[in-house]
Amino acid sequence: MCWTCCIENLKAQIAKEDINVYKVVRKADKESCVSLFIGYTYYKNSIYPSRILEVRVGSSYSFAEIKEGYYSYSSVNFVCDSIAPGVGGTLSKTVQCGDSEKVLSIDNPFYLATFVIPKNSVFFINEMGTIISNYIRYTGKYIKL
Repeated sequence: MCWTCCIENLKAQIAKEDINVYKVVRKADKESCVSLFIGYTYYKNSIYPSRILEVRVGSSYSFAEIKEGYYSYSSVNFVCDSIAPGVGGTLSKTVQCGDSEKVLSIDNPFYLATFVIPKNSVFFINEMGTIISNYIRYTGKYIKL
C-alpha cells in the first residue's frame, strides 16, 4: 500500500497532543487487532516502532508518496440509508473513511478500531483524509462494521 498526496498539499505535521484516529481491521478484541492488508497484529497500549516517513516525489512531480508508515483516518461515518443490493445481489452498506467511501457487504468480516497517534509524532494527511504517521497505538476500543 502506498500513501499519496498532491505535492502542493504536502505538509508534515507534529502532533501537539494525542490524536484519536481509526483503522479498518479484519479482527479485533479488547487486547489486540489485526491490520487489513498486511495482517500485522497491534496490541493494546503498545506504541509501535517508529517508521521513517520517506517522501518520494513521483515522476510527474505533481504527486508525493510515502510507502511505509501507519495508515489511519481522522473520521469514519456511517452513511444512513445506504443499505442496498450490491455486487452478486448481497446487501451492502456505505462507510465513509476520511473523504472516501467504502462499500461493504452487510456480513463483512471487518471491524473499526480506535488508535492514537501519540503526542510529538510526525504525520501527514492527504486529500482523501488518509493519515500516515510514524507512531501509532491501539486503544482496545472497536466496533463491528
